[in-house]
Amino acid sequence: MVKKVNKLSSPEQLRLKTLVDQAKLLGTYPDVNWDDFNWDVTKYQKPHAHKKKRLVLLFSARRSNRSDNHEPYEQPFSDFAKTLIRIRASERNLTFDGHTHMMIALRYLYDALRQAGIADPTHLKRKYFALAMSAARSNAKGWTVYHIGRALQQISEWVDEHQLTFAPTRFRNPIANLGHCDGLDPESQARGLLRLPSKSALDALADISNNPLDDDERTLMRIIDLLAVGGFRIGEVLSLPDDCWVETQATDNEGKFKTDPVSGEPLKRYGIRYWPEKGGDPYVKWLADTAVPLAQRAVEDLKRLCKAARDVAKTIESFDDRVPLPWACKENDLVDHQDLIPVLNLKTVRTVNTFLKGIGVKPFSKNRPNGRYAFLYRAGEIERALVKRRPATVIVRNSGGKTQMLSESLCVMFRNQFHASWPTLKFLPELIGEGQLNDALGNDIDQVSVFSVRDFTEPGGSRMRIKTSAFRHWLNTLLAHGGLSDVELARWSGRRNTNQNAAYKHGTVEQRVTWAREMIRTGVLQGPAAETYHSISDPVEKEEFLVTFVSVALFTPYGVCIHDYAIDPCPYL
Repeated sequence: MVKKVNKLSSPEQLRLKTLVDQAKLLGTYPDVNWDDFNWDVTKYQKPHAHKKKRLVLLFSARRSNRSDNHEPYEQPFSDFAKTLIRIRASERNLTFDGHTHMMIALRYLYDALRQAGIADPTHLKRKYFALAMSAARSNAKGWTVYHIGRALQQISEWVDEHQLTFAPTRFRNPIANLGHCDGLDPESQARGLLRLPSKSALDALADISNNPLDDDERTLMRIIDLLAVGGFRIGEVLSLPDDCWVETQATDNEGKFKTDPVSGEPLKRYGIRYWPEKGGDPYVKWLADTAVPLAQRAVEDLKRLCKAARDVAKTIESFDDRVPLPWACKENDLVDHQDLIPVLNLKTVRTVNTFLKGIGVKPFSKNRPNGRYAFLYRAGEIERALVKRRPATVIVRNSGGKTQMLSESLCVMFRNQFHASWPTLKFLPELIGEGQLNDALGNDIDQVSVFSVRDFTEPGGSRMRIKTSAFRHWLNTLLAHGGLSDVELARWSGRRNTNQNAAYKHGTVEQRVTWAREMIRTGVLQGPAAETYHSISDPVEKEEFLVTFVSVALFTPYGVCIHDYAIDPCPYL
């Protein structure tokens, strides 16, 4: 049982109350009810049409199972947590994602206090932070543990700064920063490889892409094709404009038009226009020649497959106050619930009545001449009520005021179109979301994926899955090992800082060595080792030399370093 504090009796409690009062007056999240344990902050975030979940901050204890009810924090810990979150959001302009690990850390800290029968954060001591950290280590791993530890340290520093405890807590995160780049140690190498799609999964996707089961799967596979050839972020590919395909005449380094050396015909280059997720005007990602056929097929199929939904979106965008239904009814016409079944694409009159009740439409009831008792609804009321289900019609709005409407977007679907058991609502178009792509790629164990429906598994029998970001890591790794400079790689990937490239370059030491040896054999790499290799005439001796002197490989912006630092330090430092 948690001991409740009934009165303020210490300087620490008075200081906490002052902070709480100040936080309640802040303008951040102005419409939330302070006393609610669930703060819906969706409307305060920059809109992302491909993210369809409500953004809710839950001030409640950790749950053993996702099906368990939420247990709100006891006071005064509840006010303490809300104050911390609101002040941080106000001072640092944090997004919802910026609160994620802090909310998790608060739950672990609350659990640690509750085990001692306390709900008063002014009783916090370093041992409670240590207990919270220990629980986090038992339940999480990798970067998550590091970020929880970092958040616990930030709570400790905030508590100490405002003197909310009798003695400073001075907790420090015991988890070392894992680093965004692959180190040469086995653990780091293995962690880097986990970010890449497996060869078996890529092979399976190639087969699925060419043999989709139906148009719905074909639609999802064409978006996945674009991820595979373009290295887009998930939000970038889902917000592609309908006119994204770009064709121009190719030029050489001097700006002269290039022609086919055999036919003399002008050569073209092809690209995809997209909105960089980091902001700015639309930018063209130019494609390698080998990627053009796959990308072109994807864009053409999506233009065709999503056209019906785009057309409905265009109609909806011309109305501010209603969602027009596919019928010839006028504003005051009364419609029998039986006649609404095909219009709403529902199966029974019961589901029609339930659906309309859910959007706030009440029926008129009367006896028809044939004696059948019927529910009658006014057509205009239905169309006006559907506004609350209306999707976002502005998909992109950049700082310069440029916008892209839903009807101008490439990847549009009807509500529930990819759901196995829910009816497709063909009067409600919306942007295809990342949830549909994650389900298709096997990232939700409870959902059918393009792999599981075919009983495809990894060679060891494990579930086949690919994260949407894995394609970006894979392409960046291939491009880096193929010789693309850091400036070129950053520009192609839509990054502002070349230092961010390193987090996307992967490959085990053995893979790097294999690549380096092959590049020396084929003449791609030049230098003393390559010159020595090619000067040896005996094939056996050449390979012995390669195996002996190229046992490590470090890919850098200046070339490939084969110096073994375990034997001797770098001679240039």
